[in-house]
Amino acid sequence: MPGSIMSARSPGGQEVPFFNEPVFGADRDVFFTTDGKWALAFYRRRPDAAALARLREIAGPRRAGILSGGGGAYWAERFRWPASLVEYGGRAGFASPAYDPRYFFPREGAFGGFVKEGYWFSSARNIRRLTPSARGTLLGTLRSCLDLARAVDRLHRDGLLIPGLSSRSCLVDPVSGSACLVGLDRLFVPGHAPPAVPPAPDFLPPEARRAAPAAGPGLPYGTPGGFTPSAGSDRHALAVLLYLLLFRRRPPEGGRDAVPLTPPPGVRAGDPPAGGEASAGGRAGPGSPSPGAAGAAGASPGPAGDRHGPRPGPGRIPAAVLGPRLAGLFERAFAAGQGDPSRRPAASEWEDALASTVDLLLRCKSPSCPAGWHYFDGSGSTGCPYCGTPSGLPSVPLLNLVPVHGCGAGGAGAPTGPAGPGSPAGQAGAGGAATQGRSLTVFDGQYLYQWHAFQGVSPGGPHLAPEMRKPVGYFSFHNGEWLLVNQSLPDLQDLGTGSTTPPGQAVRLRDGQTLRLSRGHGGLAAVVRIWKADAGPAASAGAAGIPAGAAPGGAGPAGGAACGGAAQDSSAGVGAVPAGPEPRGPSPGGPAPPGAGPAPAP
Repeated sequence: MPGSIMSARSPGGQEVPFFNEPVFGADRDVFFTTDGKWALAFYRRRPDAAALARLREIAGPRRAGILSGGGGAYWAERFRWPASLVEYGGRAGFASPAYDPRYFFPREGAFGGFVKEGYWFSSARNIRRLTPSARGTLLGTLRSCLDLARAVDRLHRDGLLIPGLSSRSCLVDPVSGSACLVGLDRLFVPGHAPPAVPPAPDFLPPEARRAAPAAGPGLPYGTPGGFTPSAGSDRHALAVLLYLLLFRRRPPEGGRDAVPLTPPPGVRAGDPPAGGEASAGGRAGPGSPSPGAAGAAGASPGPAGDRHGPRPGPGRIPAAVLGPRLAGLFERAFAAGQGDPSRRPAASEWEDALASTVDLLLRCKSPSCPAGWHYFDGSGSTGCPYCGTPSGLPSVPLLNLVPVHGCGAGGAGAPTGPAGPGSPAGQAGAGGAATQGRSLTVFDGQYLYQWHAFQGVSPGGPHLAPEMRKPVGYFSFHNGEWLLVNQSLPDLQDLGTGSTTPPGQAVRLRDGQTLRLSRGHGGLAAVVRIWKADAGPAASAGAAGIPAGAAPGGAGPAGGAACGGAAQDSSAGVGAVPAGPEPRGPSPGGPAPPGAGPAPAP
C-alpha cells in the first residue's frame, strides 16, 4: 500500500527500510530510504549473471578506487555512484546517494520538484520555460561544464567509458555552478559484459551513424551491428553536451559557426530564428514530493533520444564568443574529429580550457542580461555581446600571468613568455600548440587565488587543499582607480619601482606594470594591461602606439616595466582599503552507503 515501509536487504544481510512510493524509470523503479539519504533502484527484469558481475565491479572496486582515495569527498559530489547491491522480493537493484537539493527546481515555480537534468539547459526553448532565477548565468554554466569535464576525465583515467553520456545522464545547476553524472550503473567496464541499453541517438559519434545509419546505432551494445563504445565516442558525446549547455542549440556538422558575433538590431542572443525551434527533448517527468525523489537512477520519463534545435541561424551567438580556446576545441571536435576520432579533444583539455575561460569573464552591467557575464581578453569589445550593454567602466585591466625566474627589484631576470591581450594565455597558435601562461580579466570584486600566483597549482579540483581555496587578494575599482588588495601574499612587489605591498594594503594598477605575485621557483608575475572601454590599451608612456590585440614581447610588455625596467608610480599608499567579498569554502562529502560501513575519509 502506498506510504507503507518496506525493507530491502544488502549483500551483507543488512535491512534497508524504504518507502513503498516508486518513481518509475525506463527500465527500473526507484524507491527512497526512510532517512531520505538513499535511492534504491530495482530493475524490472532481473539482470543476468554477467550484468550483475559488472554492477558488482562498479559498486565495489571501481567505486572504492575513485571515492575512497585522495579527493574522494570531491568526487562524491560529482557522481551519484552505485554504492551497494540490494535485493527485494526477488528483484535485484542498487543503492545510490539521493540527489542534492540544489538539483531540484524551486517548489514555487512551474516545475517545482522537477530534477535539473542537463536536458533543461540544452536549448533556448527549454530555457525560456524556466524562471529567470532558475536559469543561472554564463559563469555558473561554465563551472557546471567544468565539473562534467572533470568527472569524465576521472572516469577515463580509470579506463571506464560512459556510452550513455547525454543531457539526460547529468544533473546541472547553473545557479550554484555545479553538476554531477548519474546513471553510472551503465558504465562500460573493461573485461565485463557491456550494458544492454541503446545510447542516446543525438550523442552518437559520426562513425557510428555512418556504420549503421538506419537501426544499428539504436541497438544494445554488443549486438551485431550495434554501437561499440570507445574513448573517441565519449569525447564526441562530451563535446556535444558542452556545446548544448553553453550555446543551447545543436552543434554544427562542419565545425564552424558562420554567424556574426553581435546579433542584428532587434535580435537578442539565443532568440530562435523565424519559424521557431524544435523542442530539446521530450517532456520531463515530475519529481518527487521531497528532494531526492528522482533518485540516483535518473528516472524521469521521456523519449529515448534527445532532440535539439537546428543549426545556428541569424542572430545566434557563435562559439567564438567564448574565446579562441573553447572555439578551437569545438572546431576540432566537430570538424577534424568528424573523420578522425583521435583528433577530438580529451576531457582534460576541456577542463583546462573551461578553467581558463572562467578567468577571462567580465560581469555584465545589465541586471536583465540573459548571460550575466561575457568573455573579454583584450581582443574585442568590452561591451556584452549577449545583450549589447556597454561595460559602464572607463577601463578594464587584464593580467597576463607569466613565470618569473630570479626576478627581484632591480634584478636582471625577466618574466618569460607573456601572453598578450590579443593572444590570451593558452590560445592555440598557428602550430596548434597552446602558449604558456594564463590571463585574468579584472572586474570590481574579482578574486586572486593561489593558482594565479603559483605555477603547478590547479584551479579547483579534488587535490586542492582547503587553505589553497581561499583567495589571496581581490580587485576593486575605488575612487576612479583599479586596486589590487593584498590579503595574504607575502611577496607582492612592483618590479619596476621595487616597492612592496604587504598584506592588508593595496597597490594601484598601471598599464605596463609588472607585479611579482610570488617569489622563488614556480612564482608568477602579472603583466598589467589596462584597456579603455571598447578601445585599445589605455594611453600611457608604456603602451602608446600599441594597437588593440598586439602581444607584448617576450621580455615584458612593450615599453612597460619588467625586472629592472623603468620605474612607474605604483605606491601602496592608497588610503582606506575597500572591503572585499566573502570567500567560499570547500564542499562537504556525502553519506555512507547502506550496508557498506562508514563513509571514506575525504
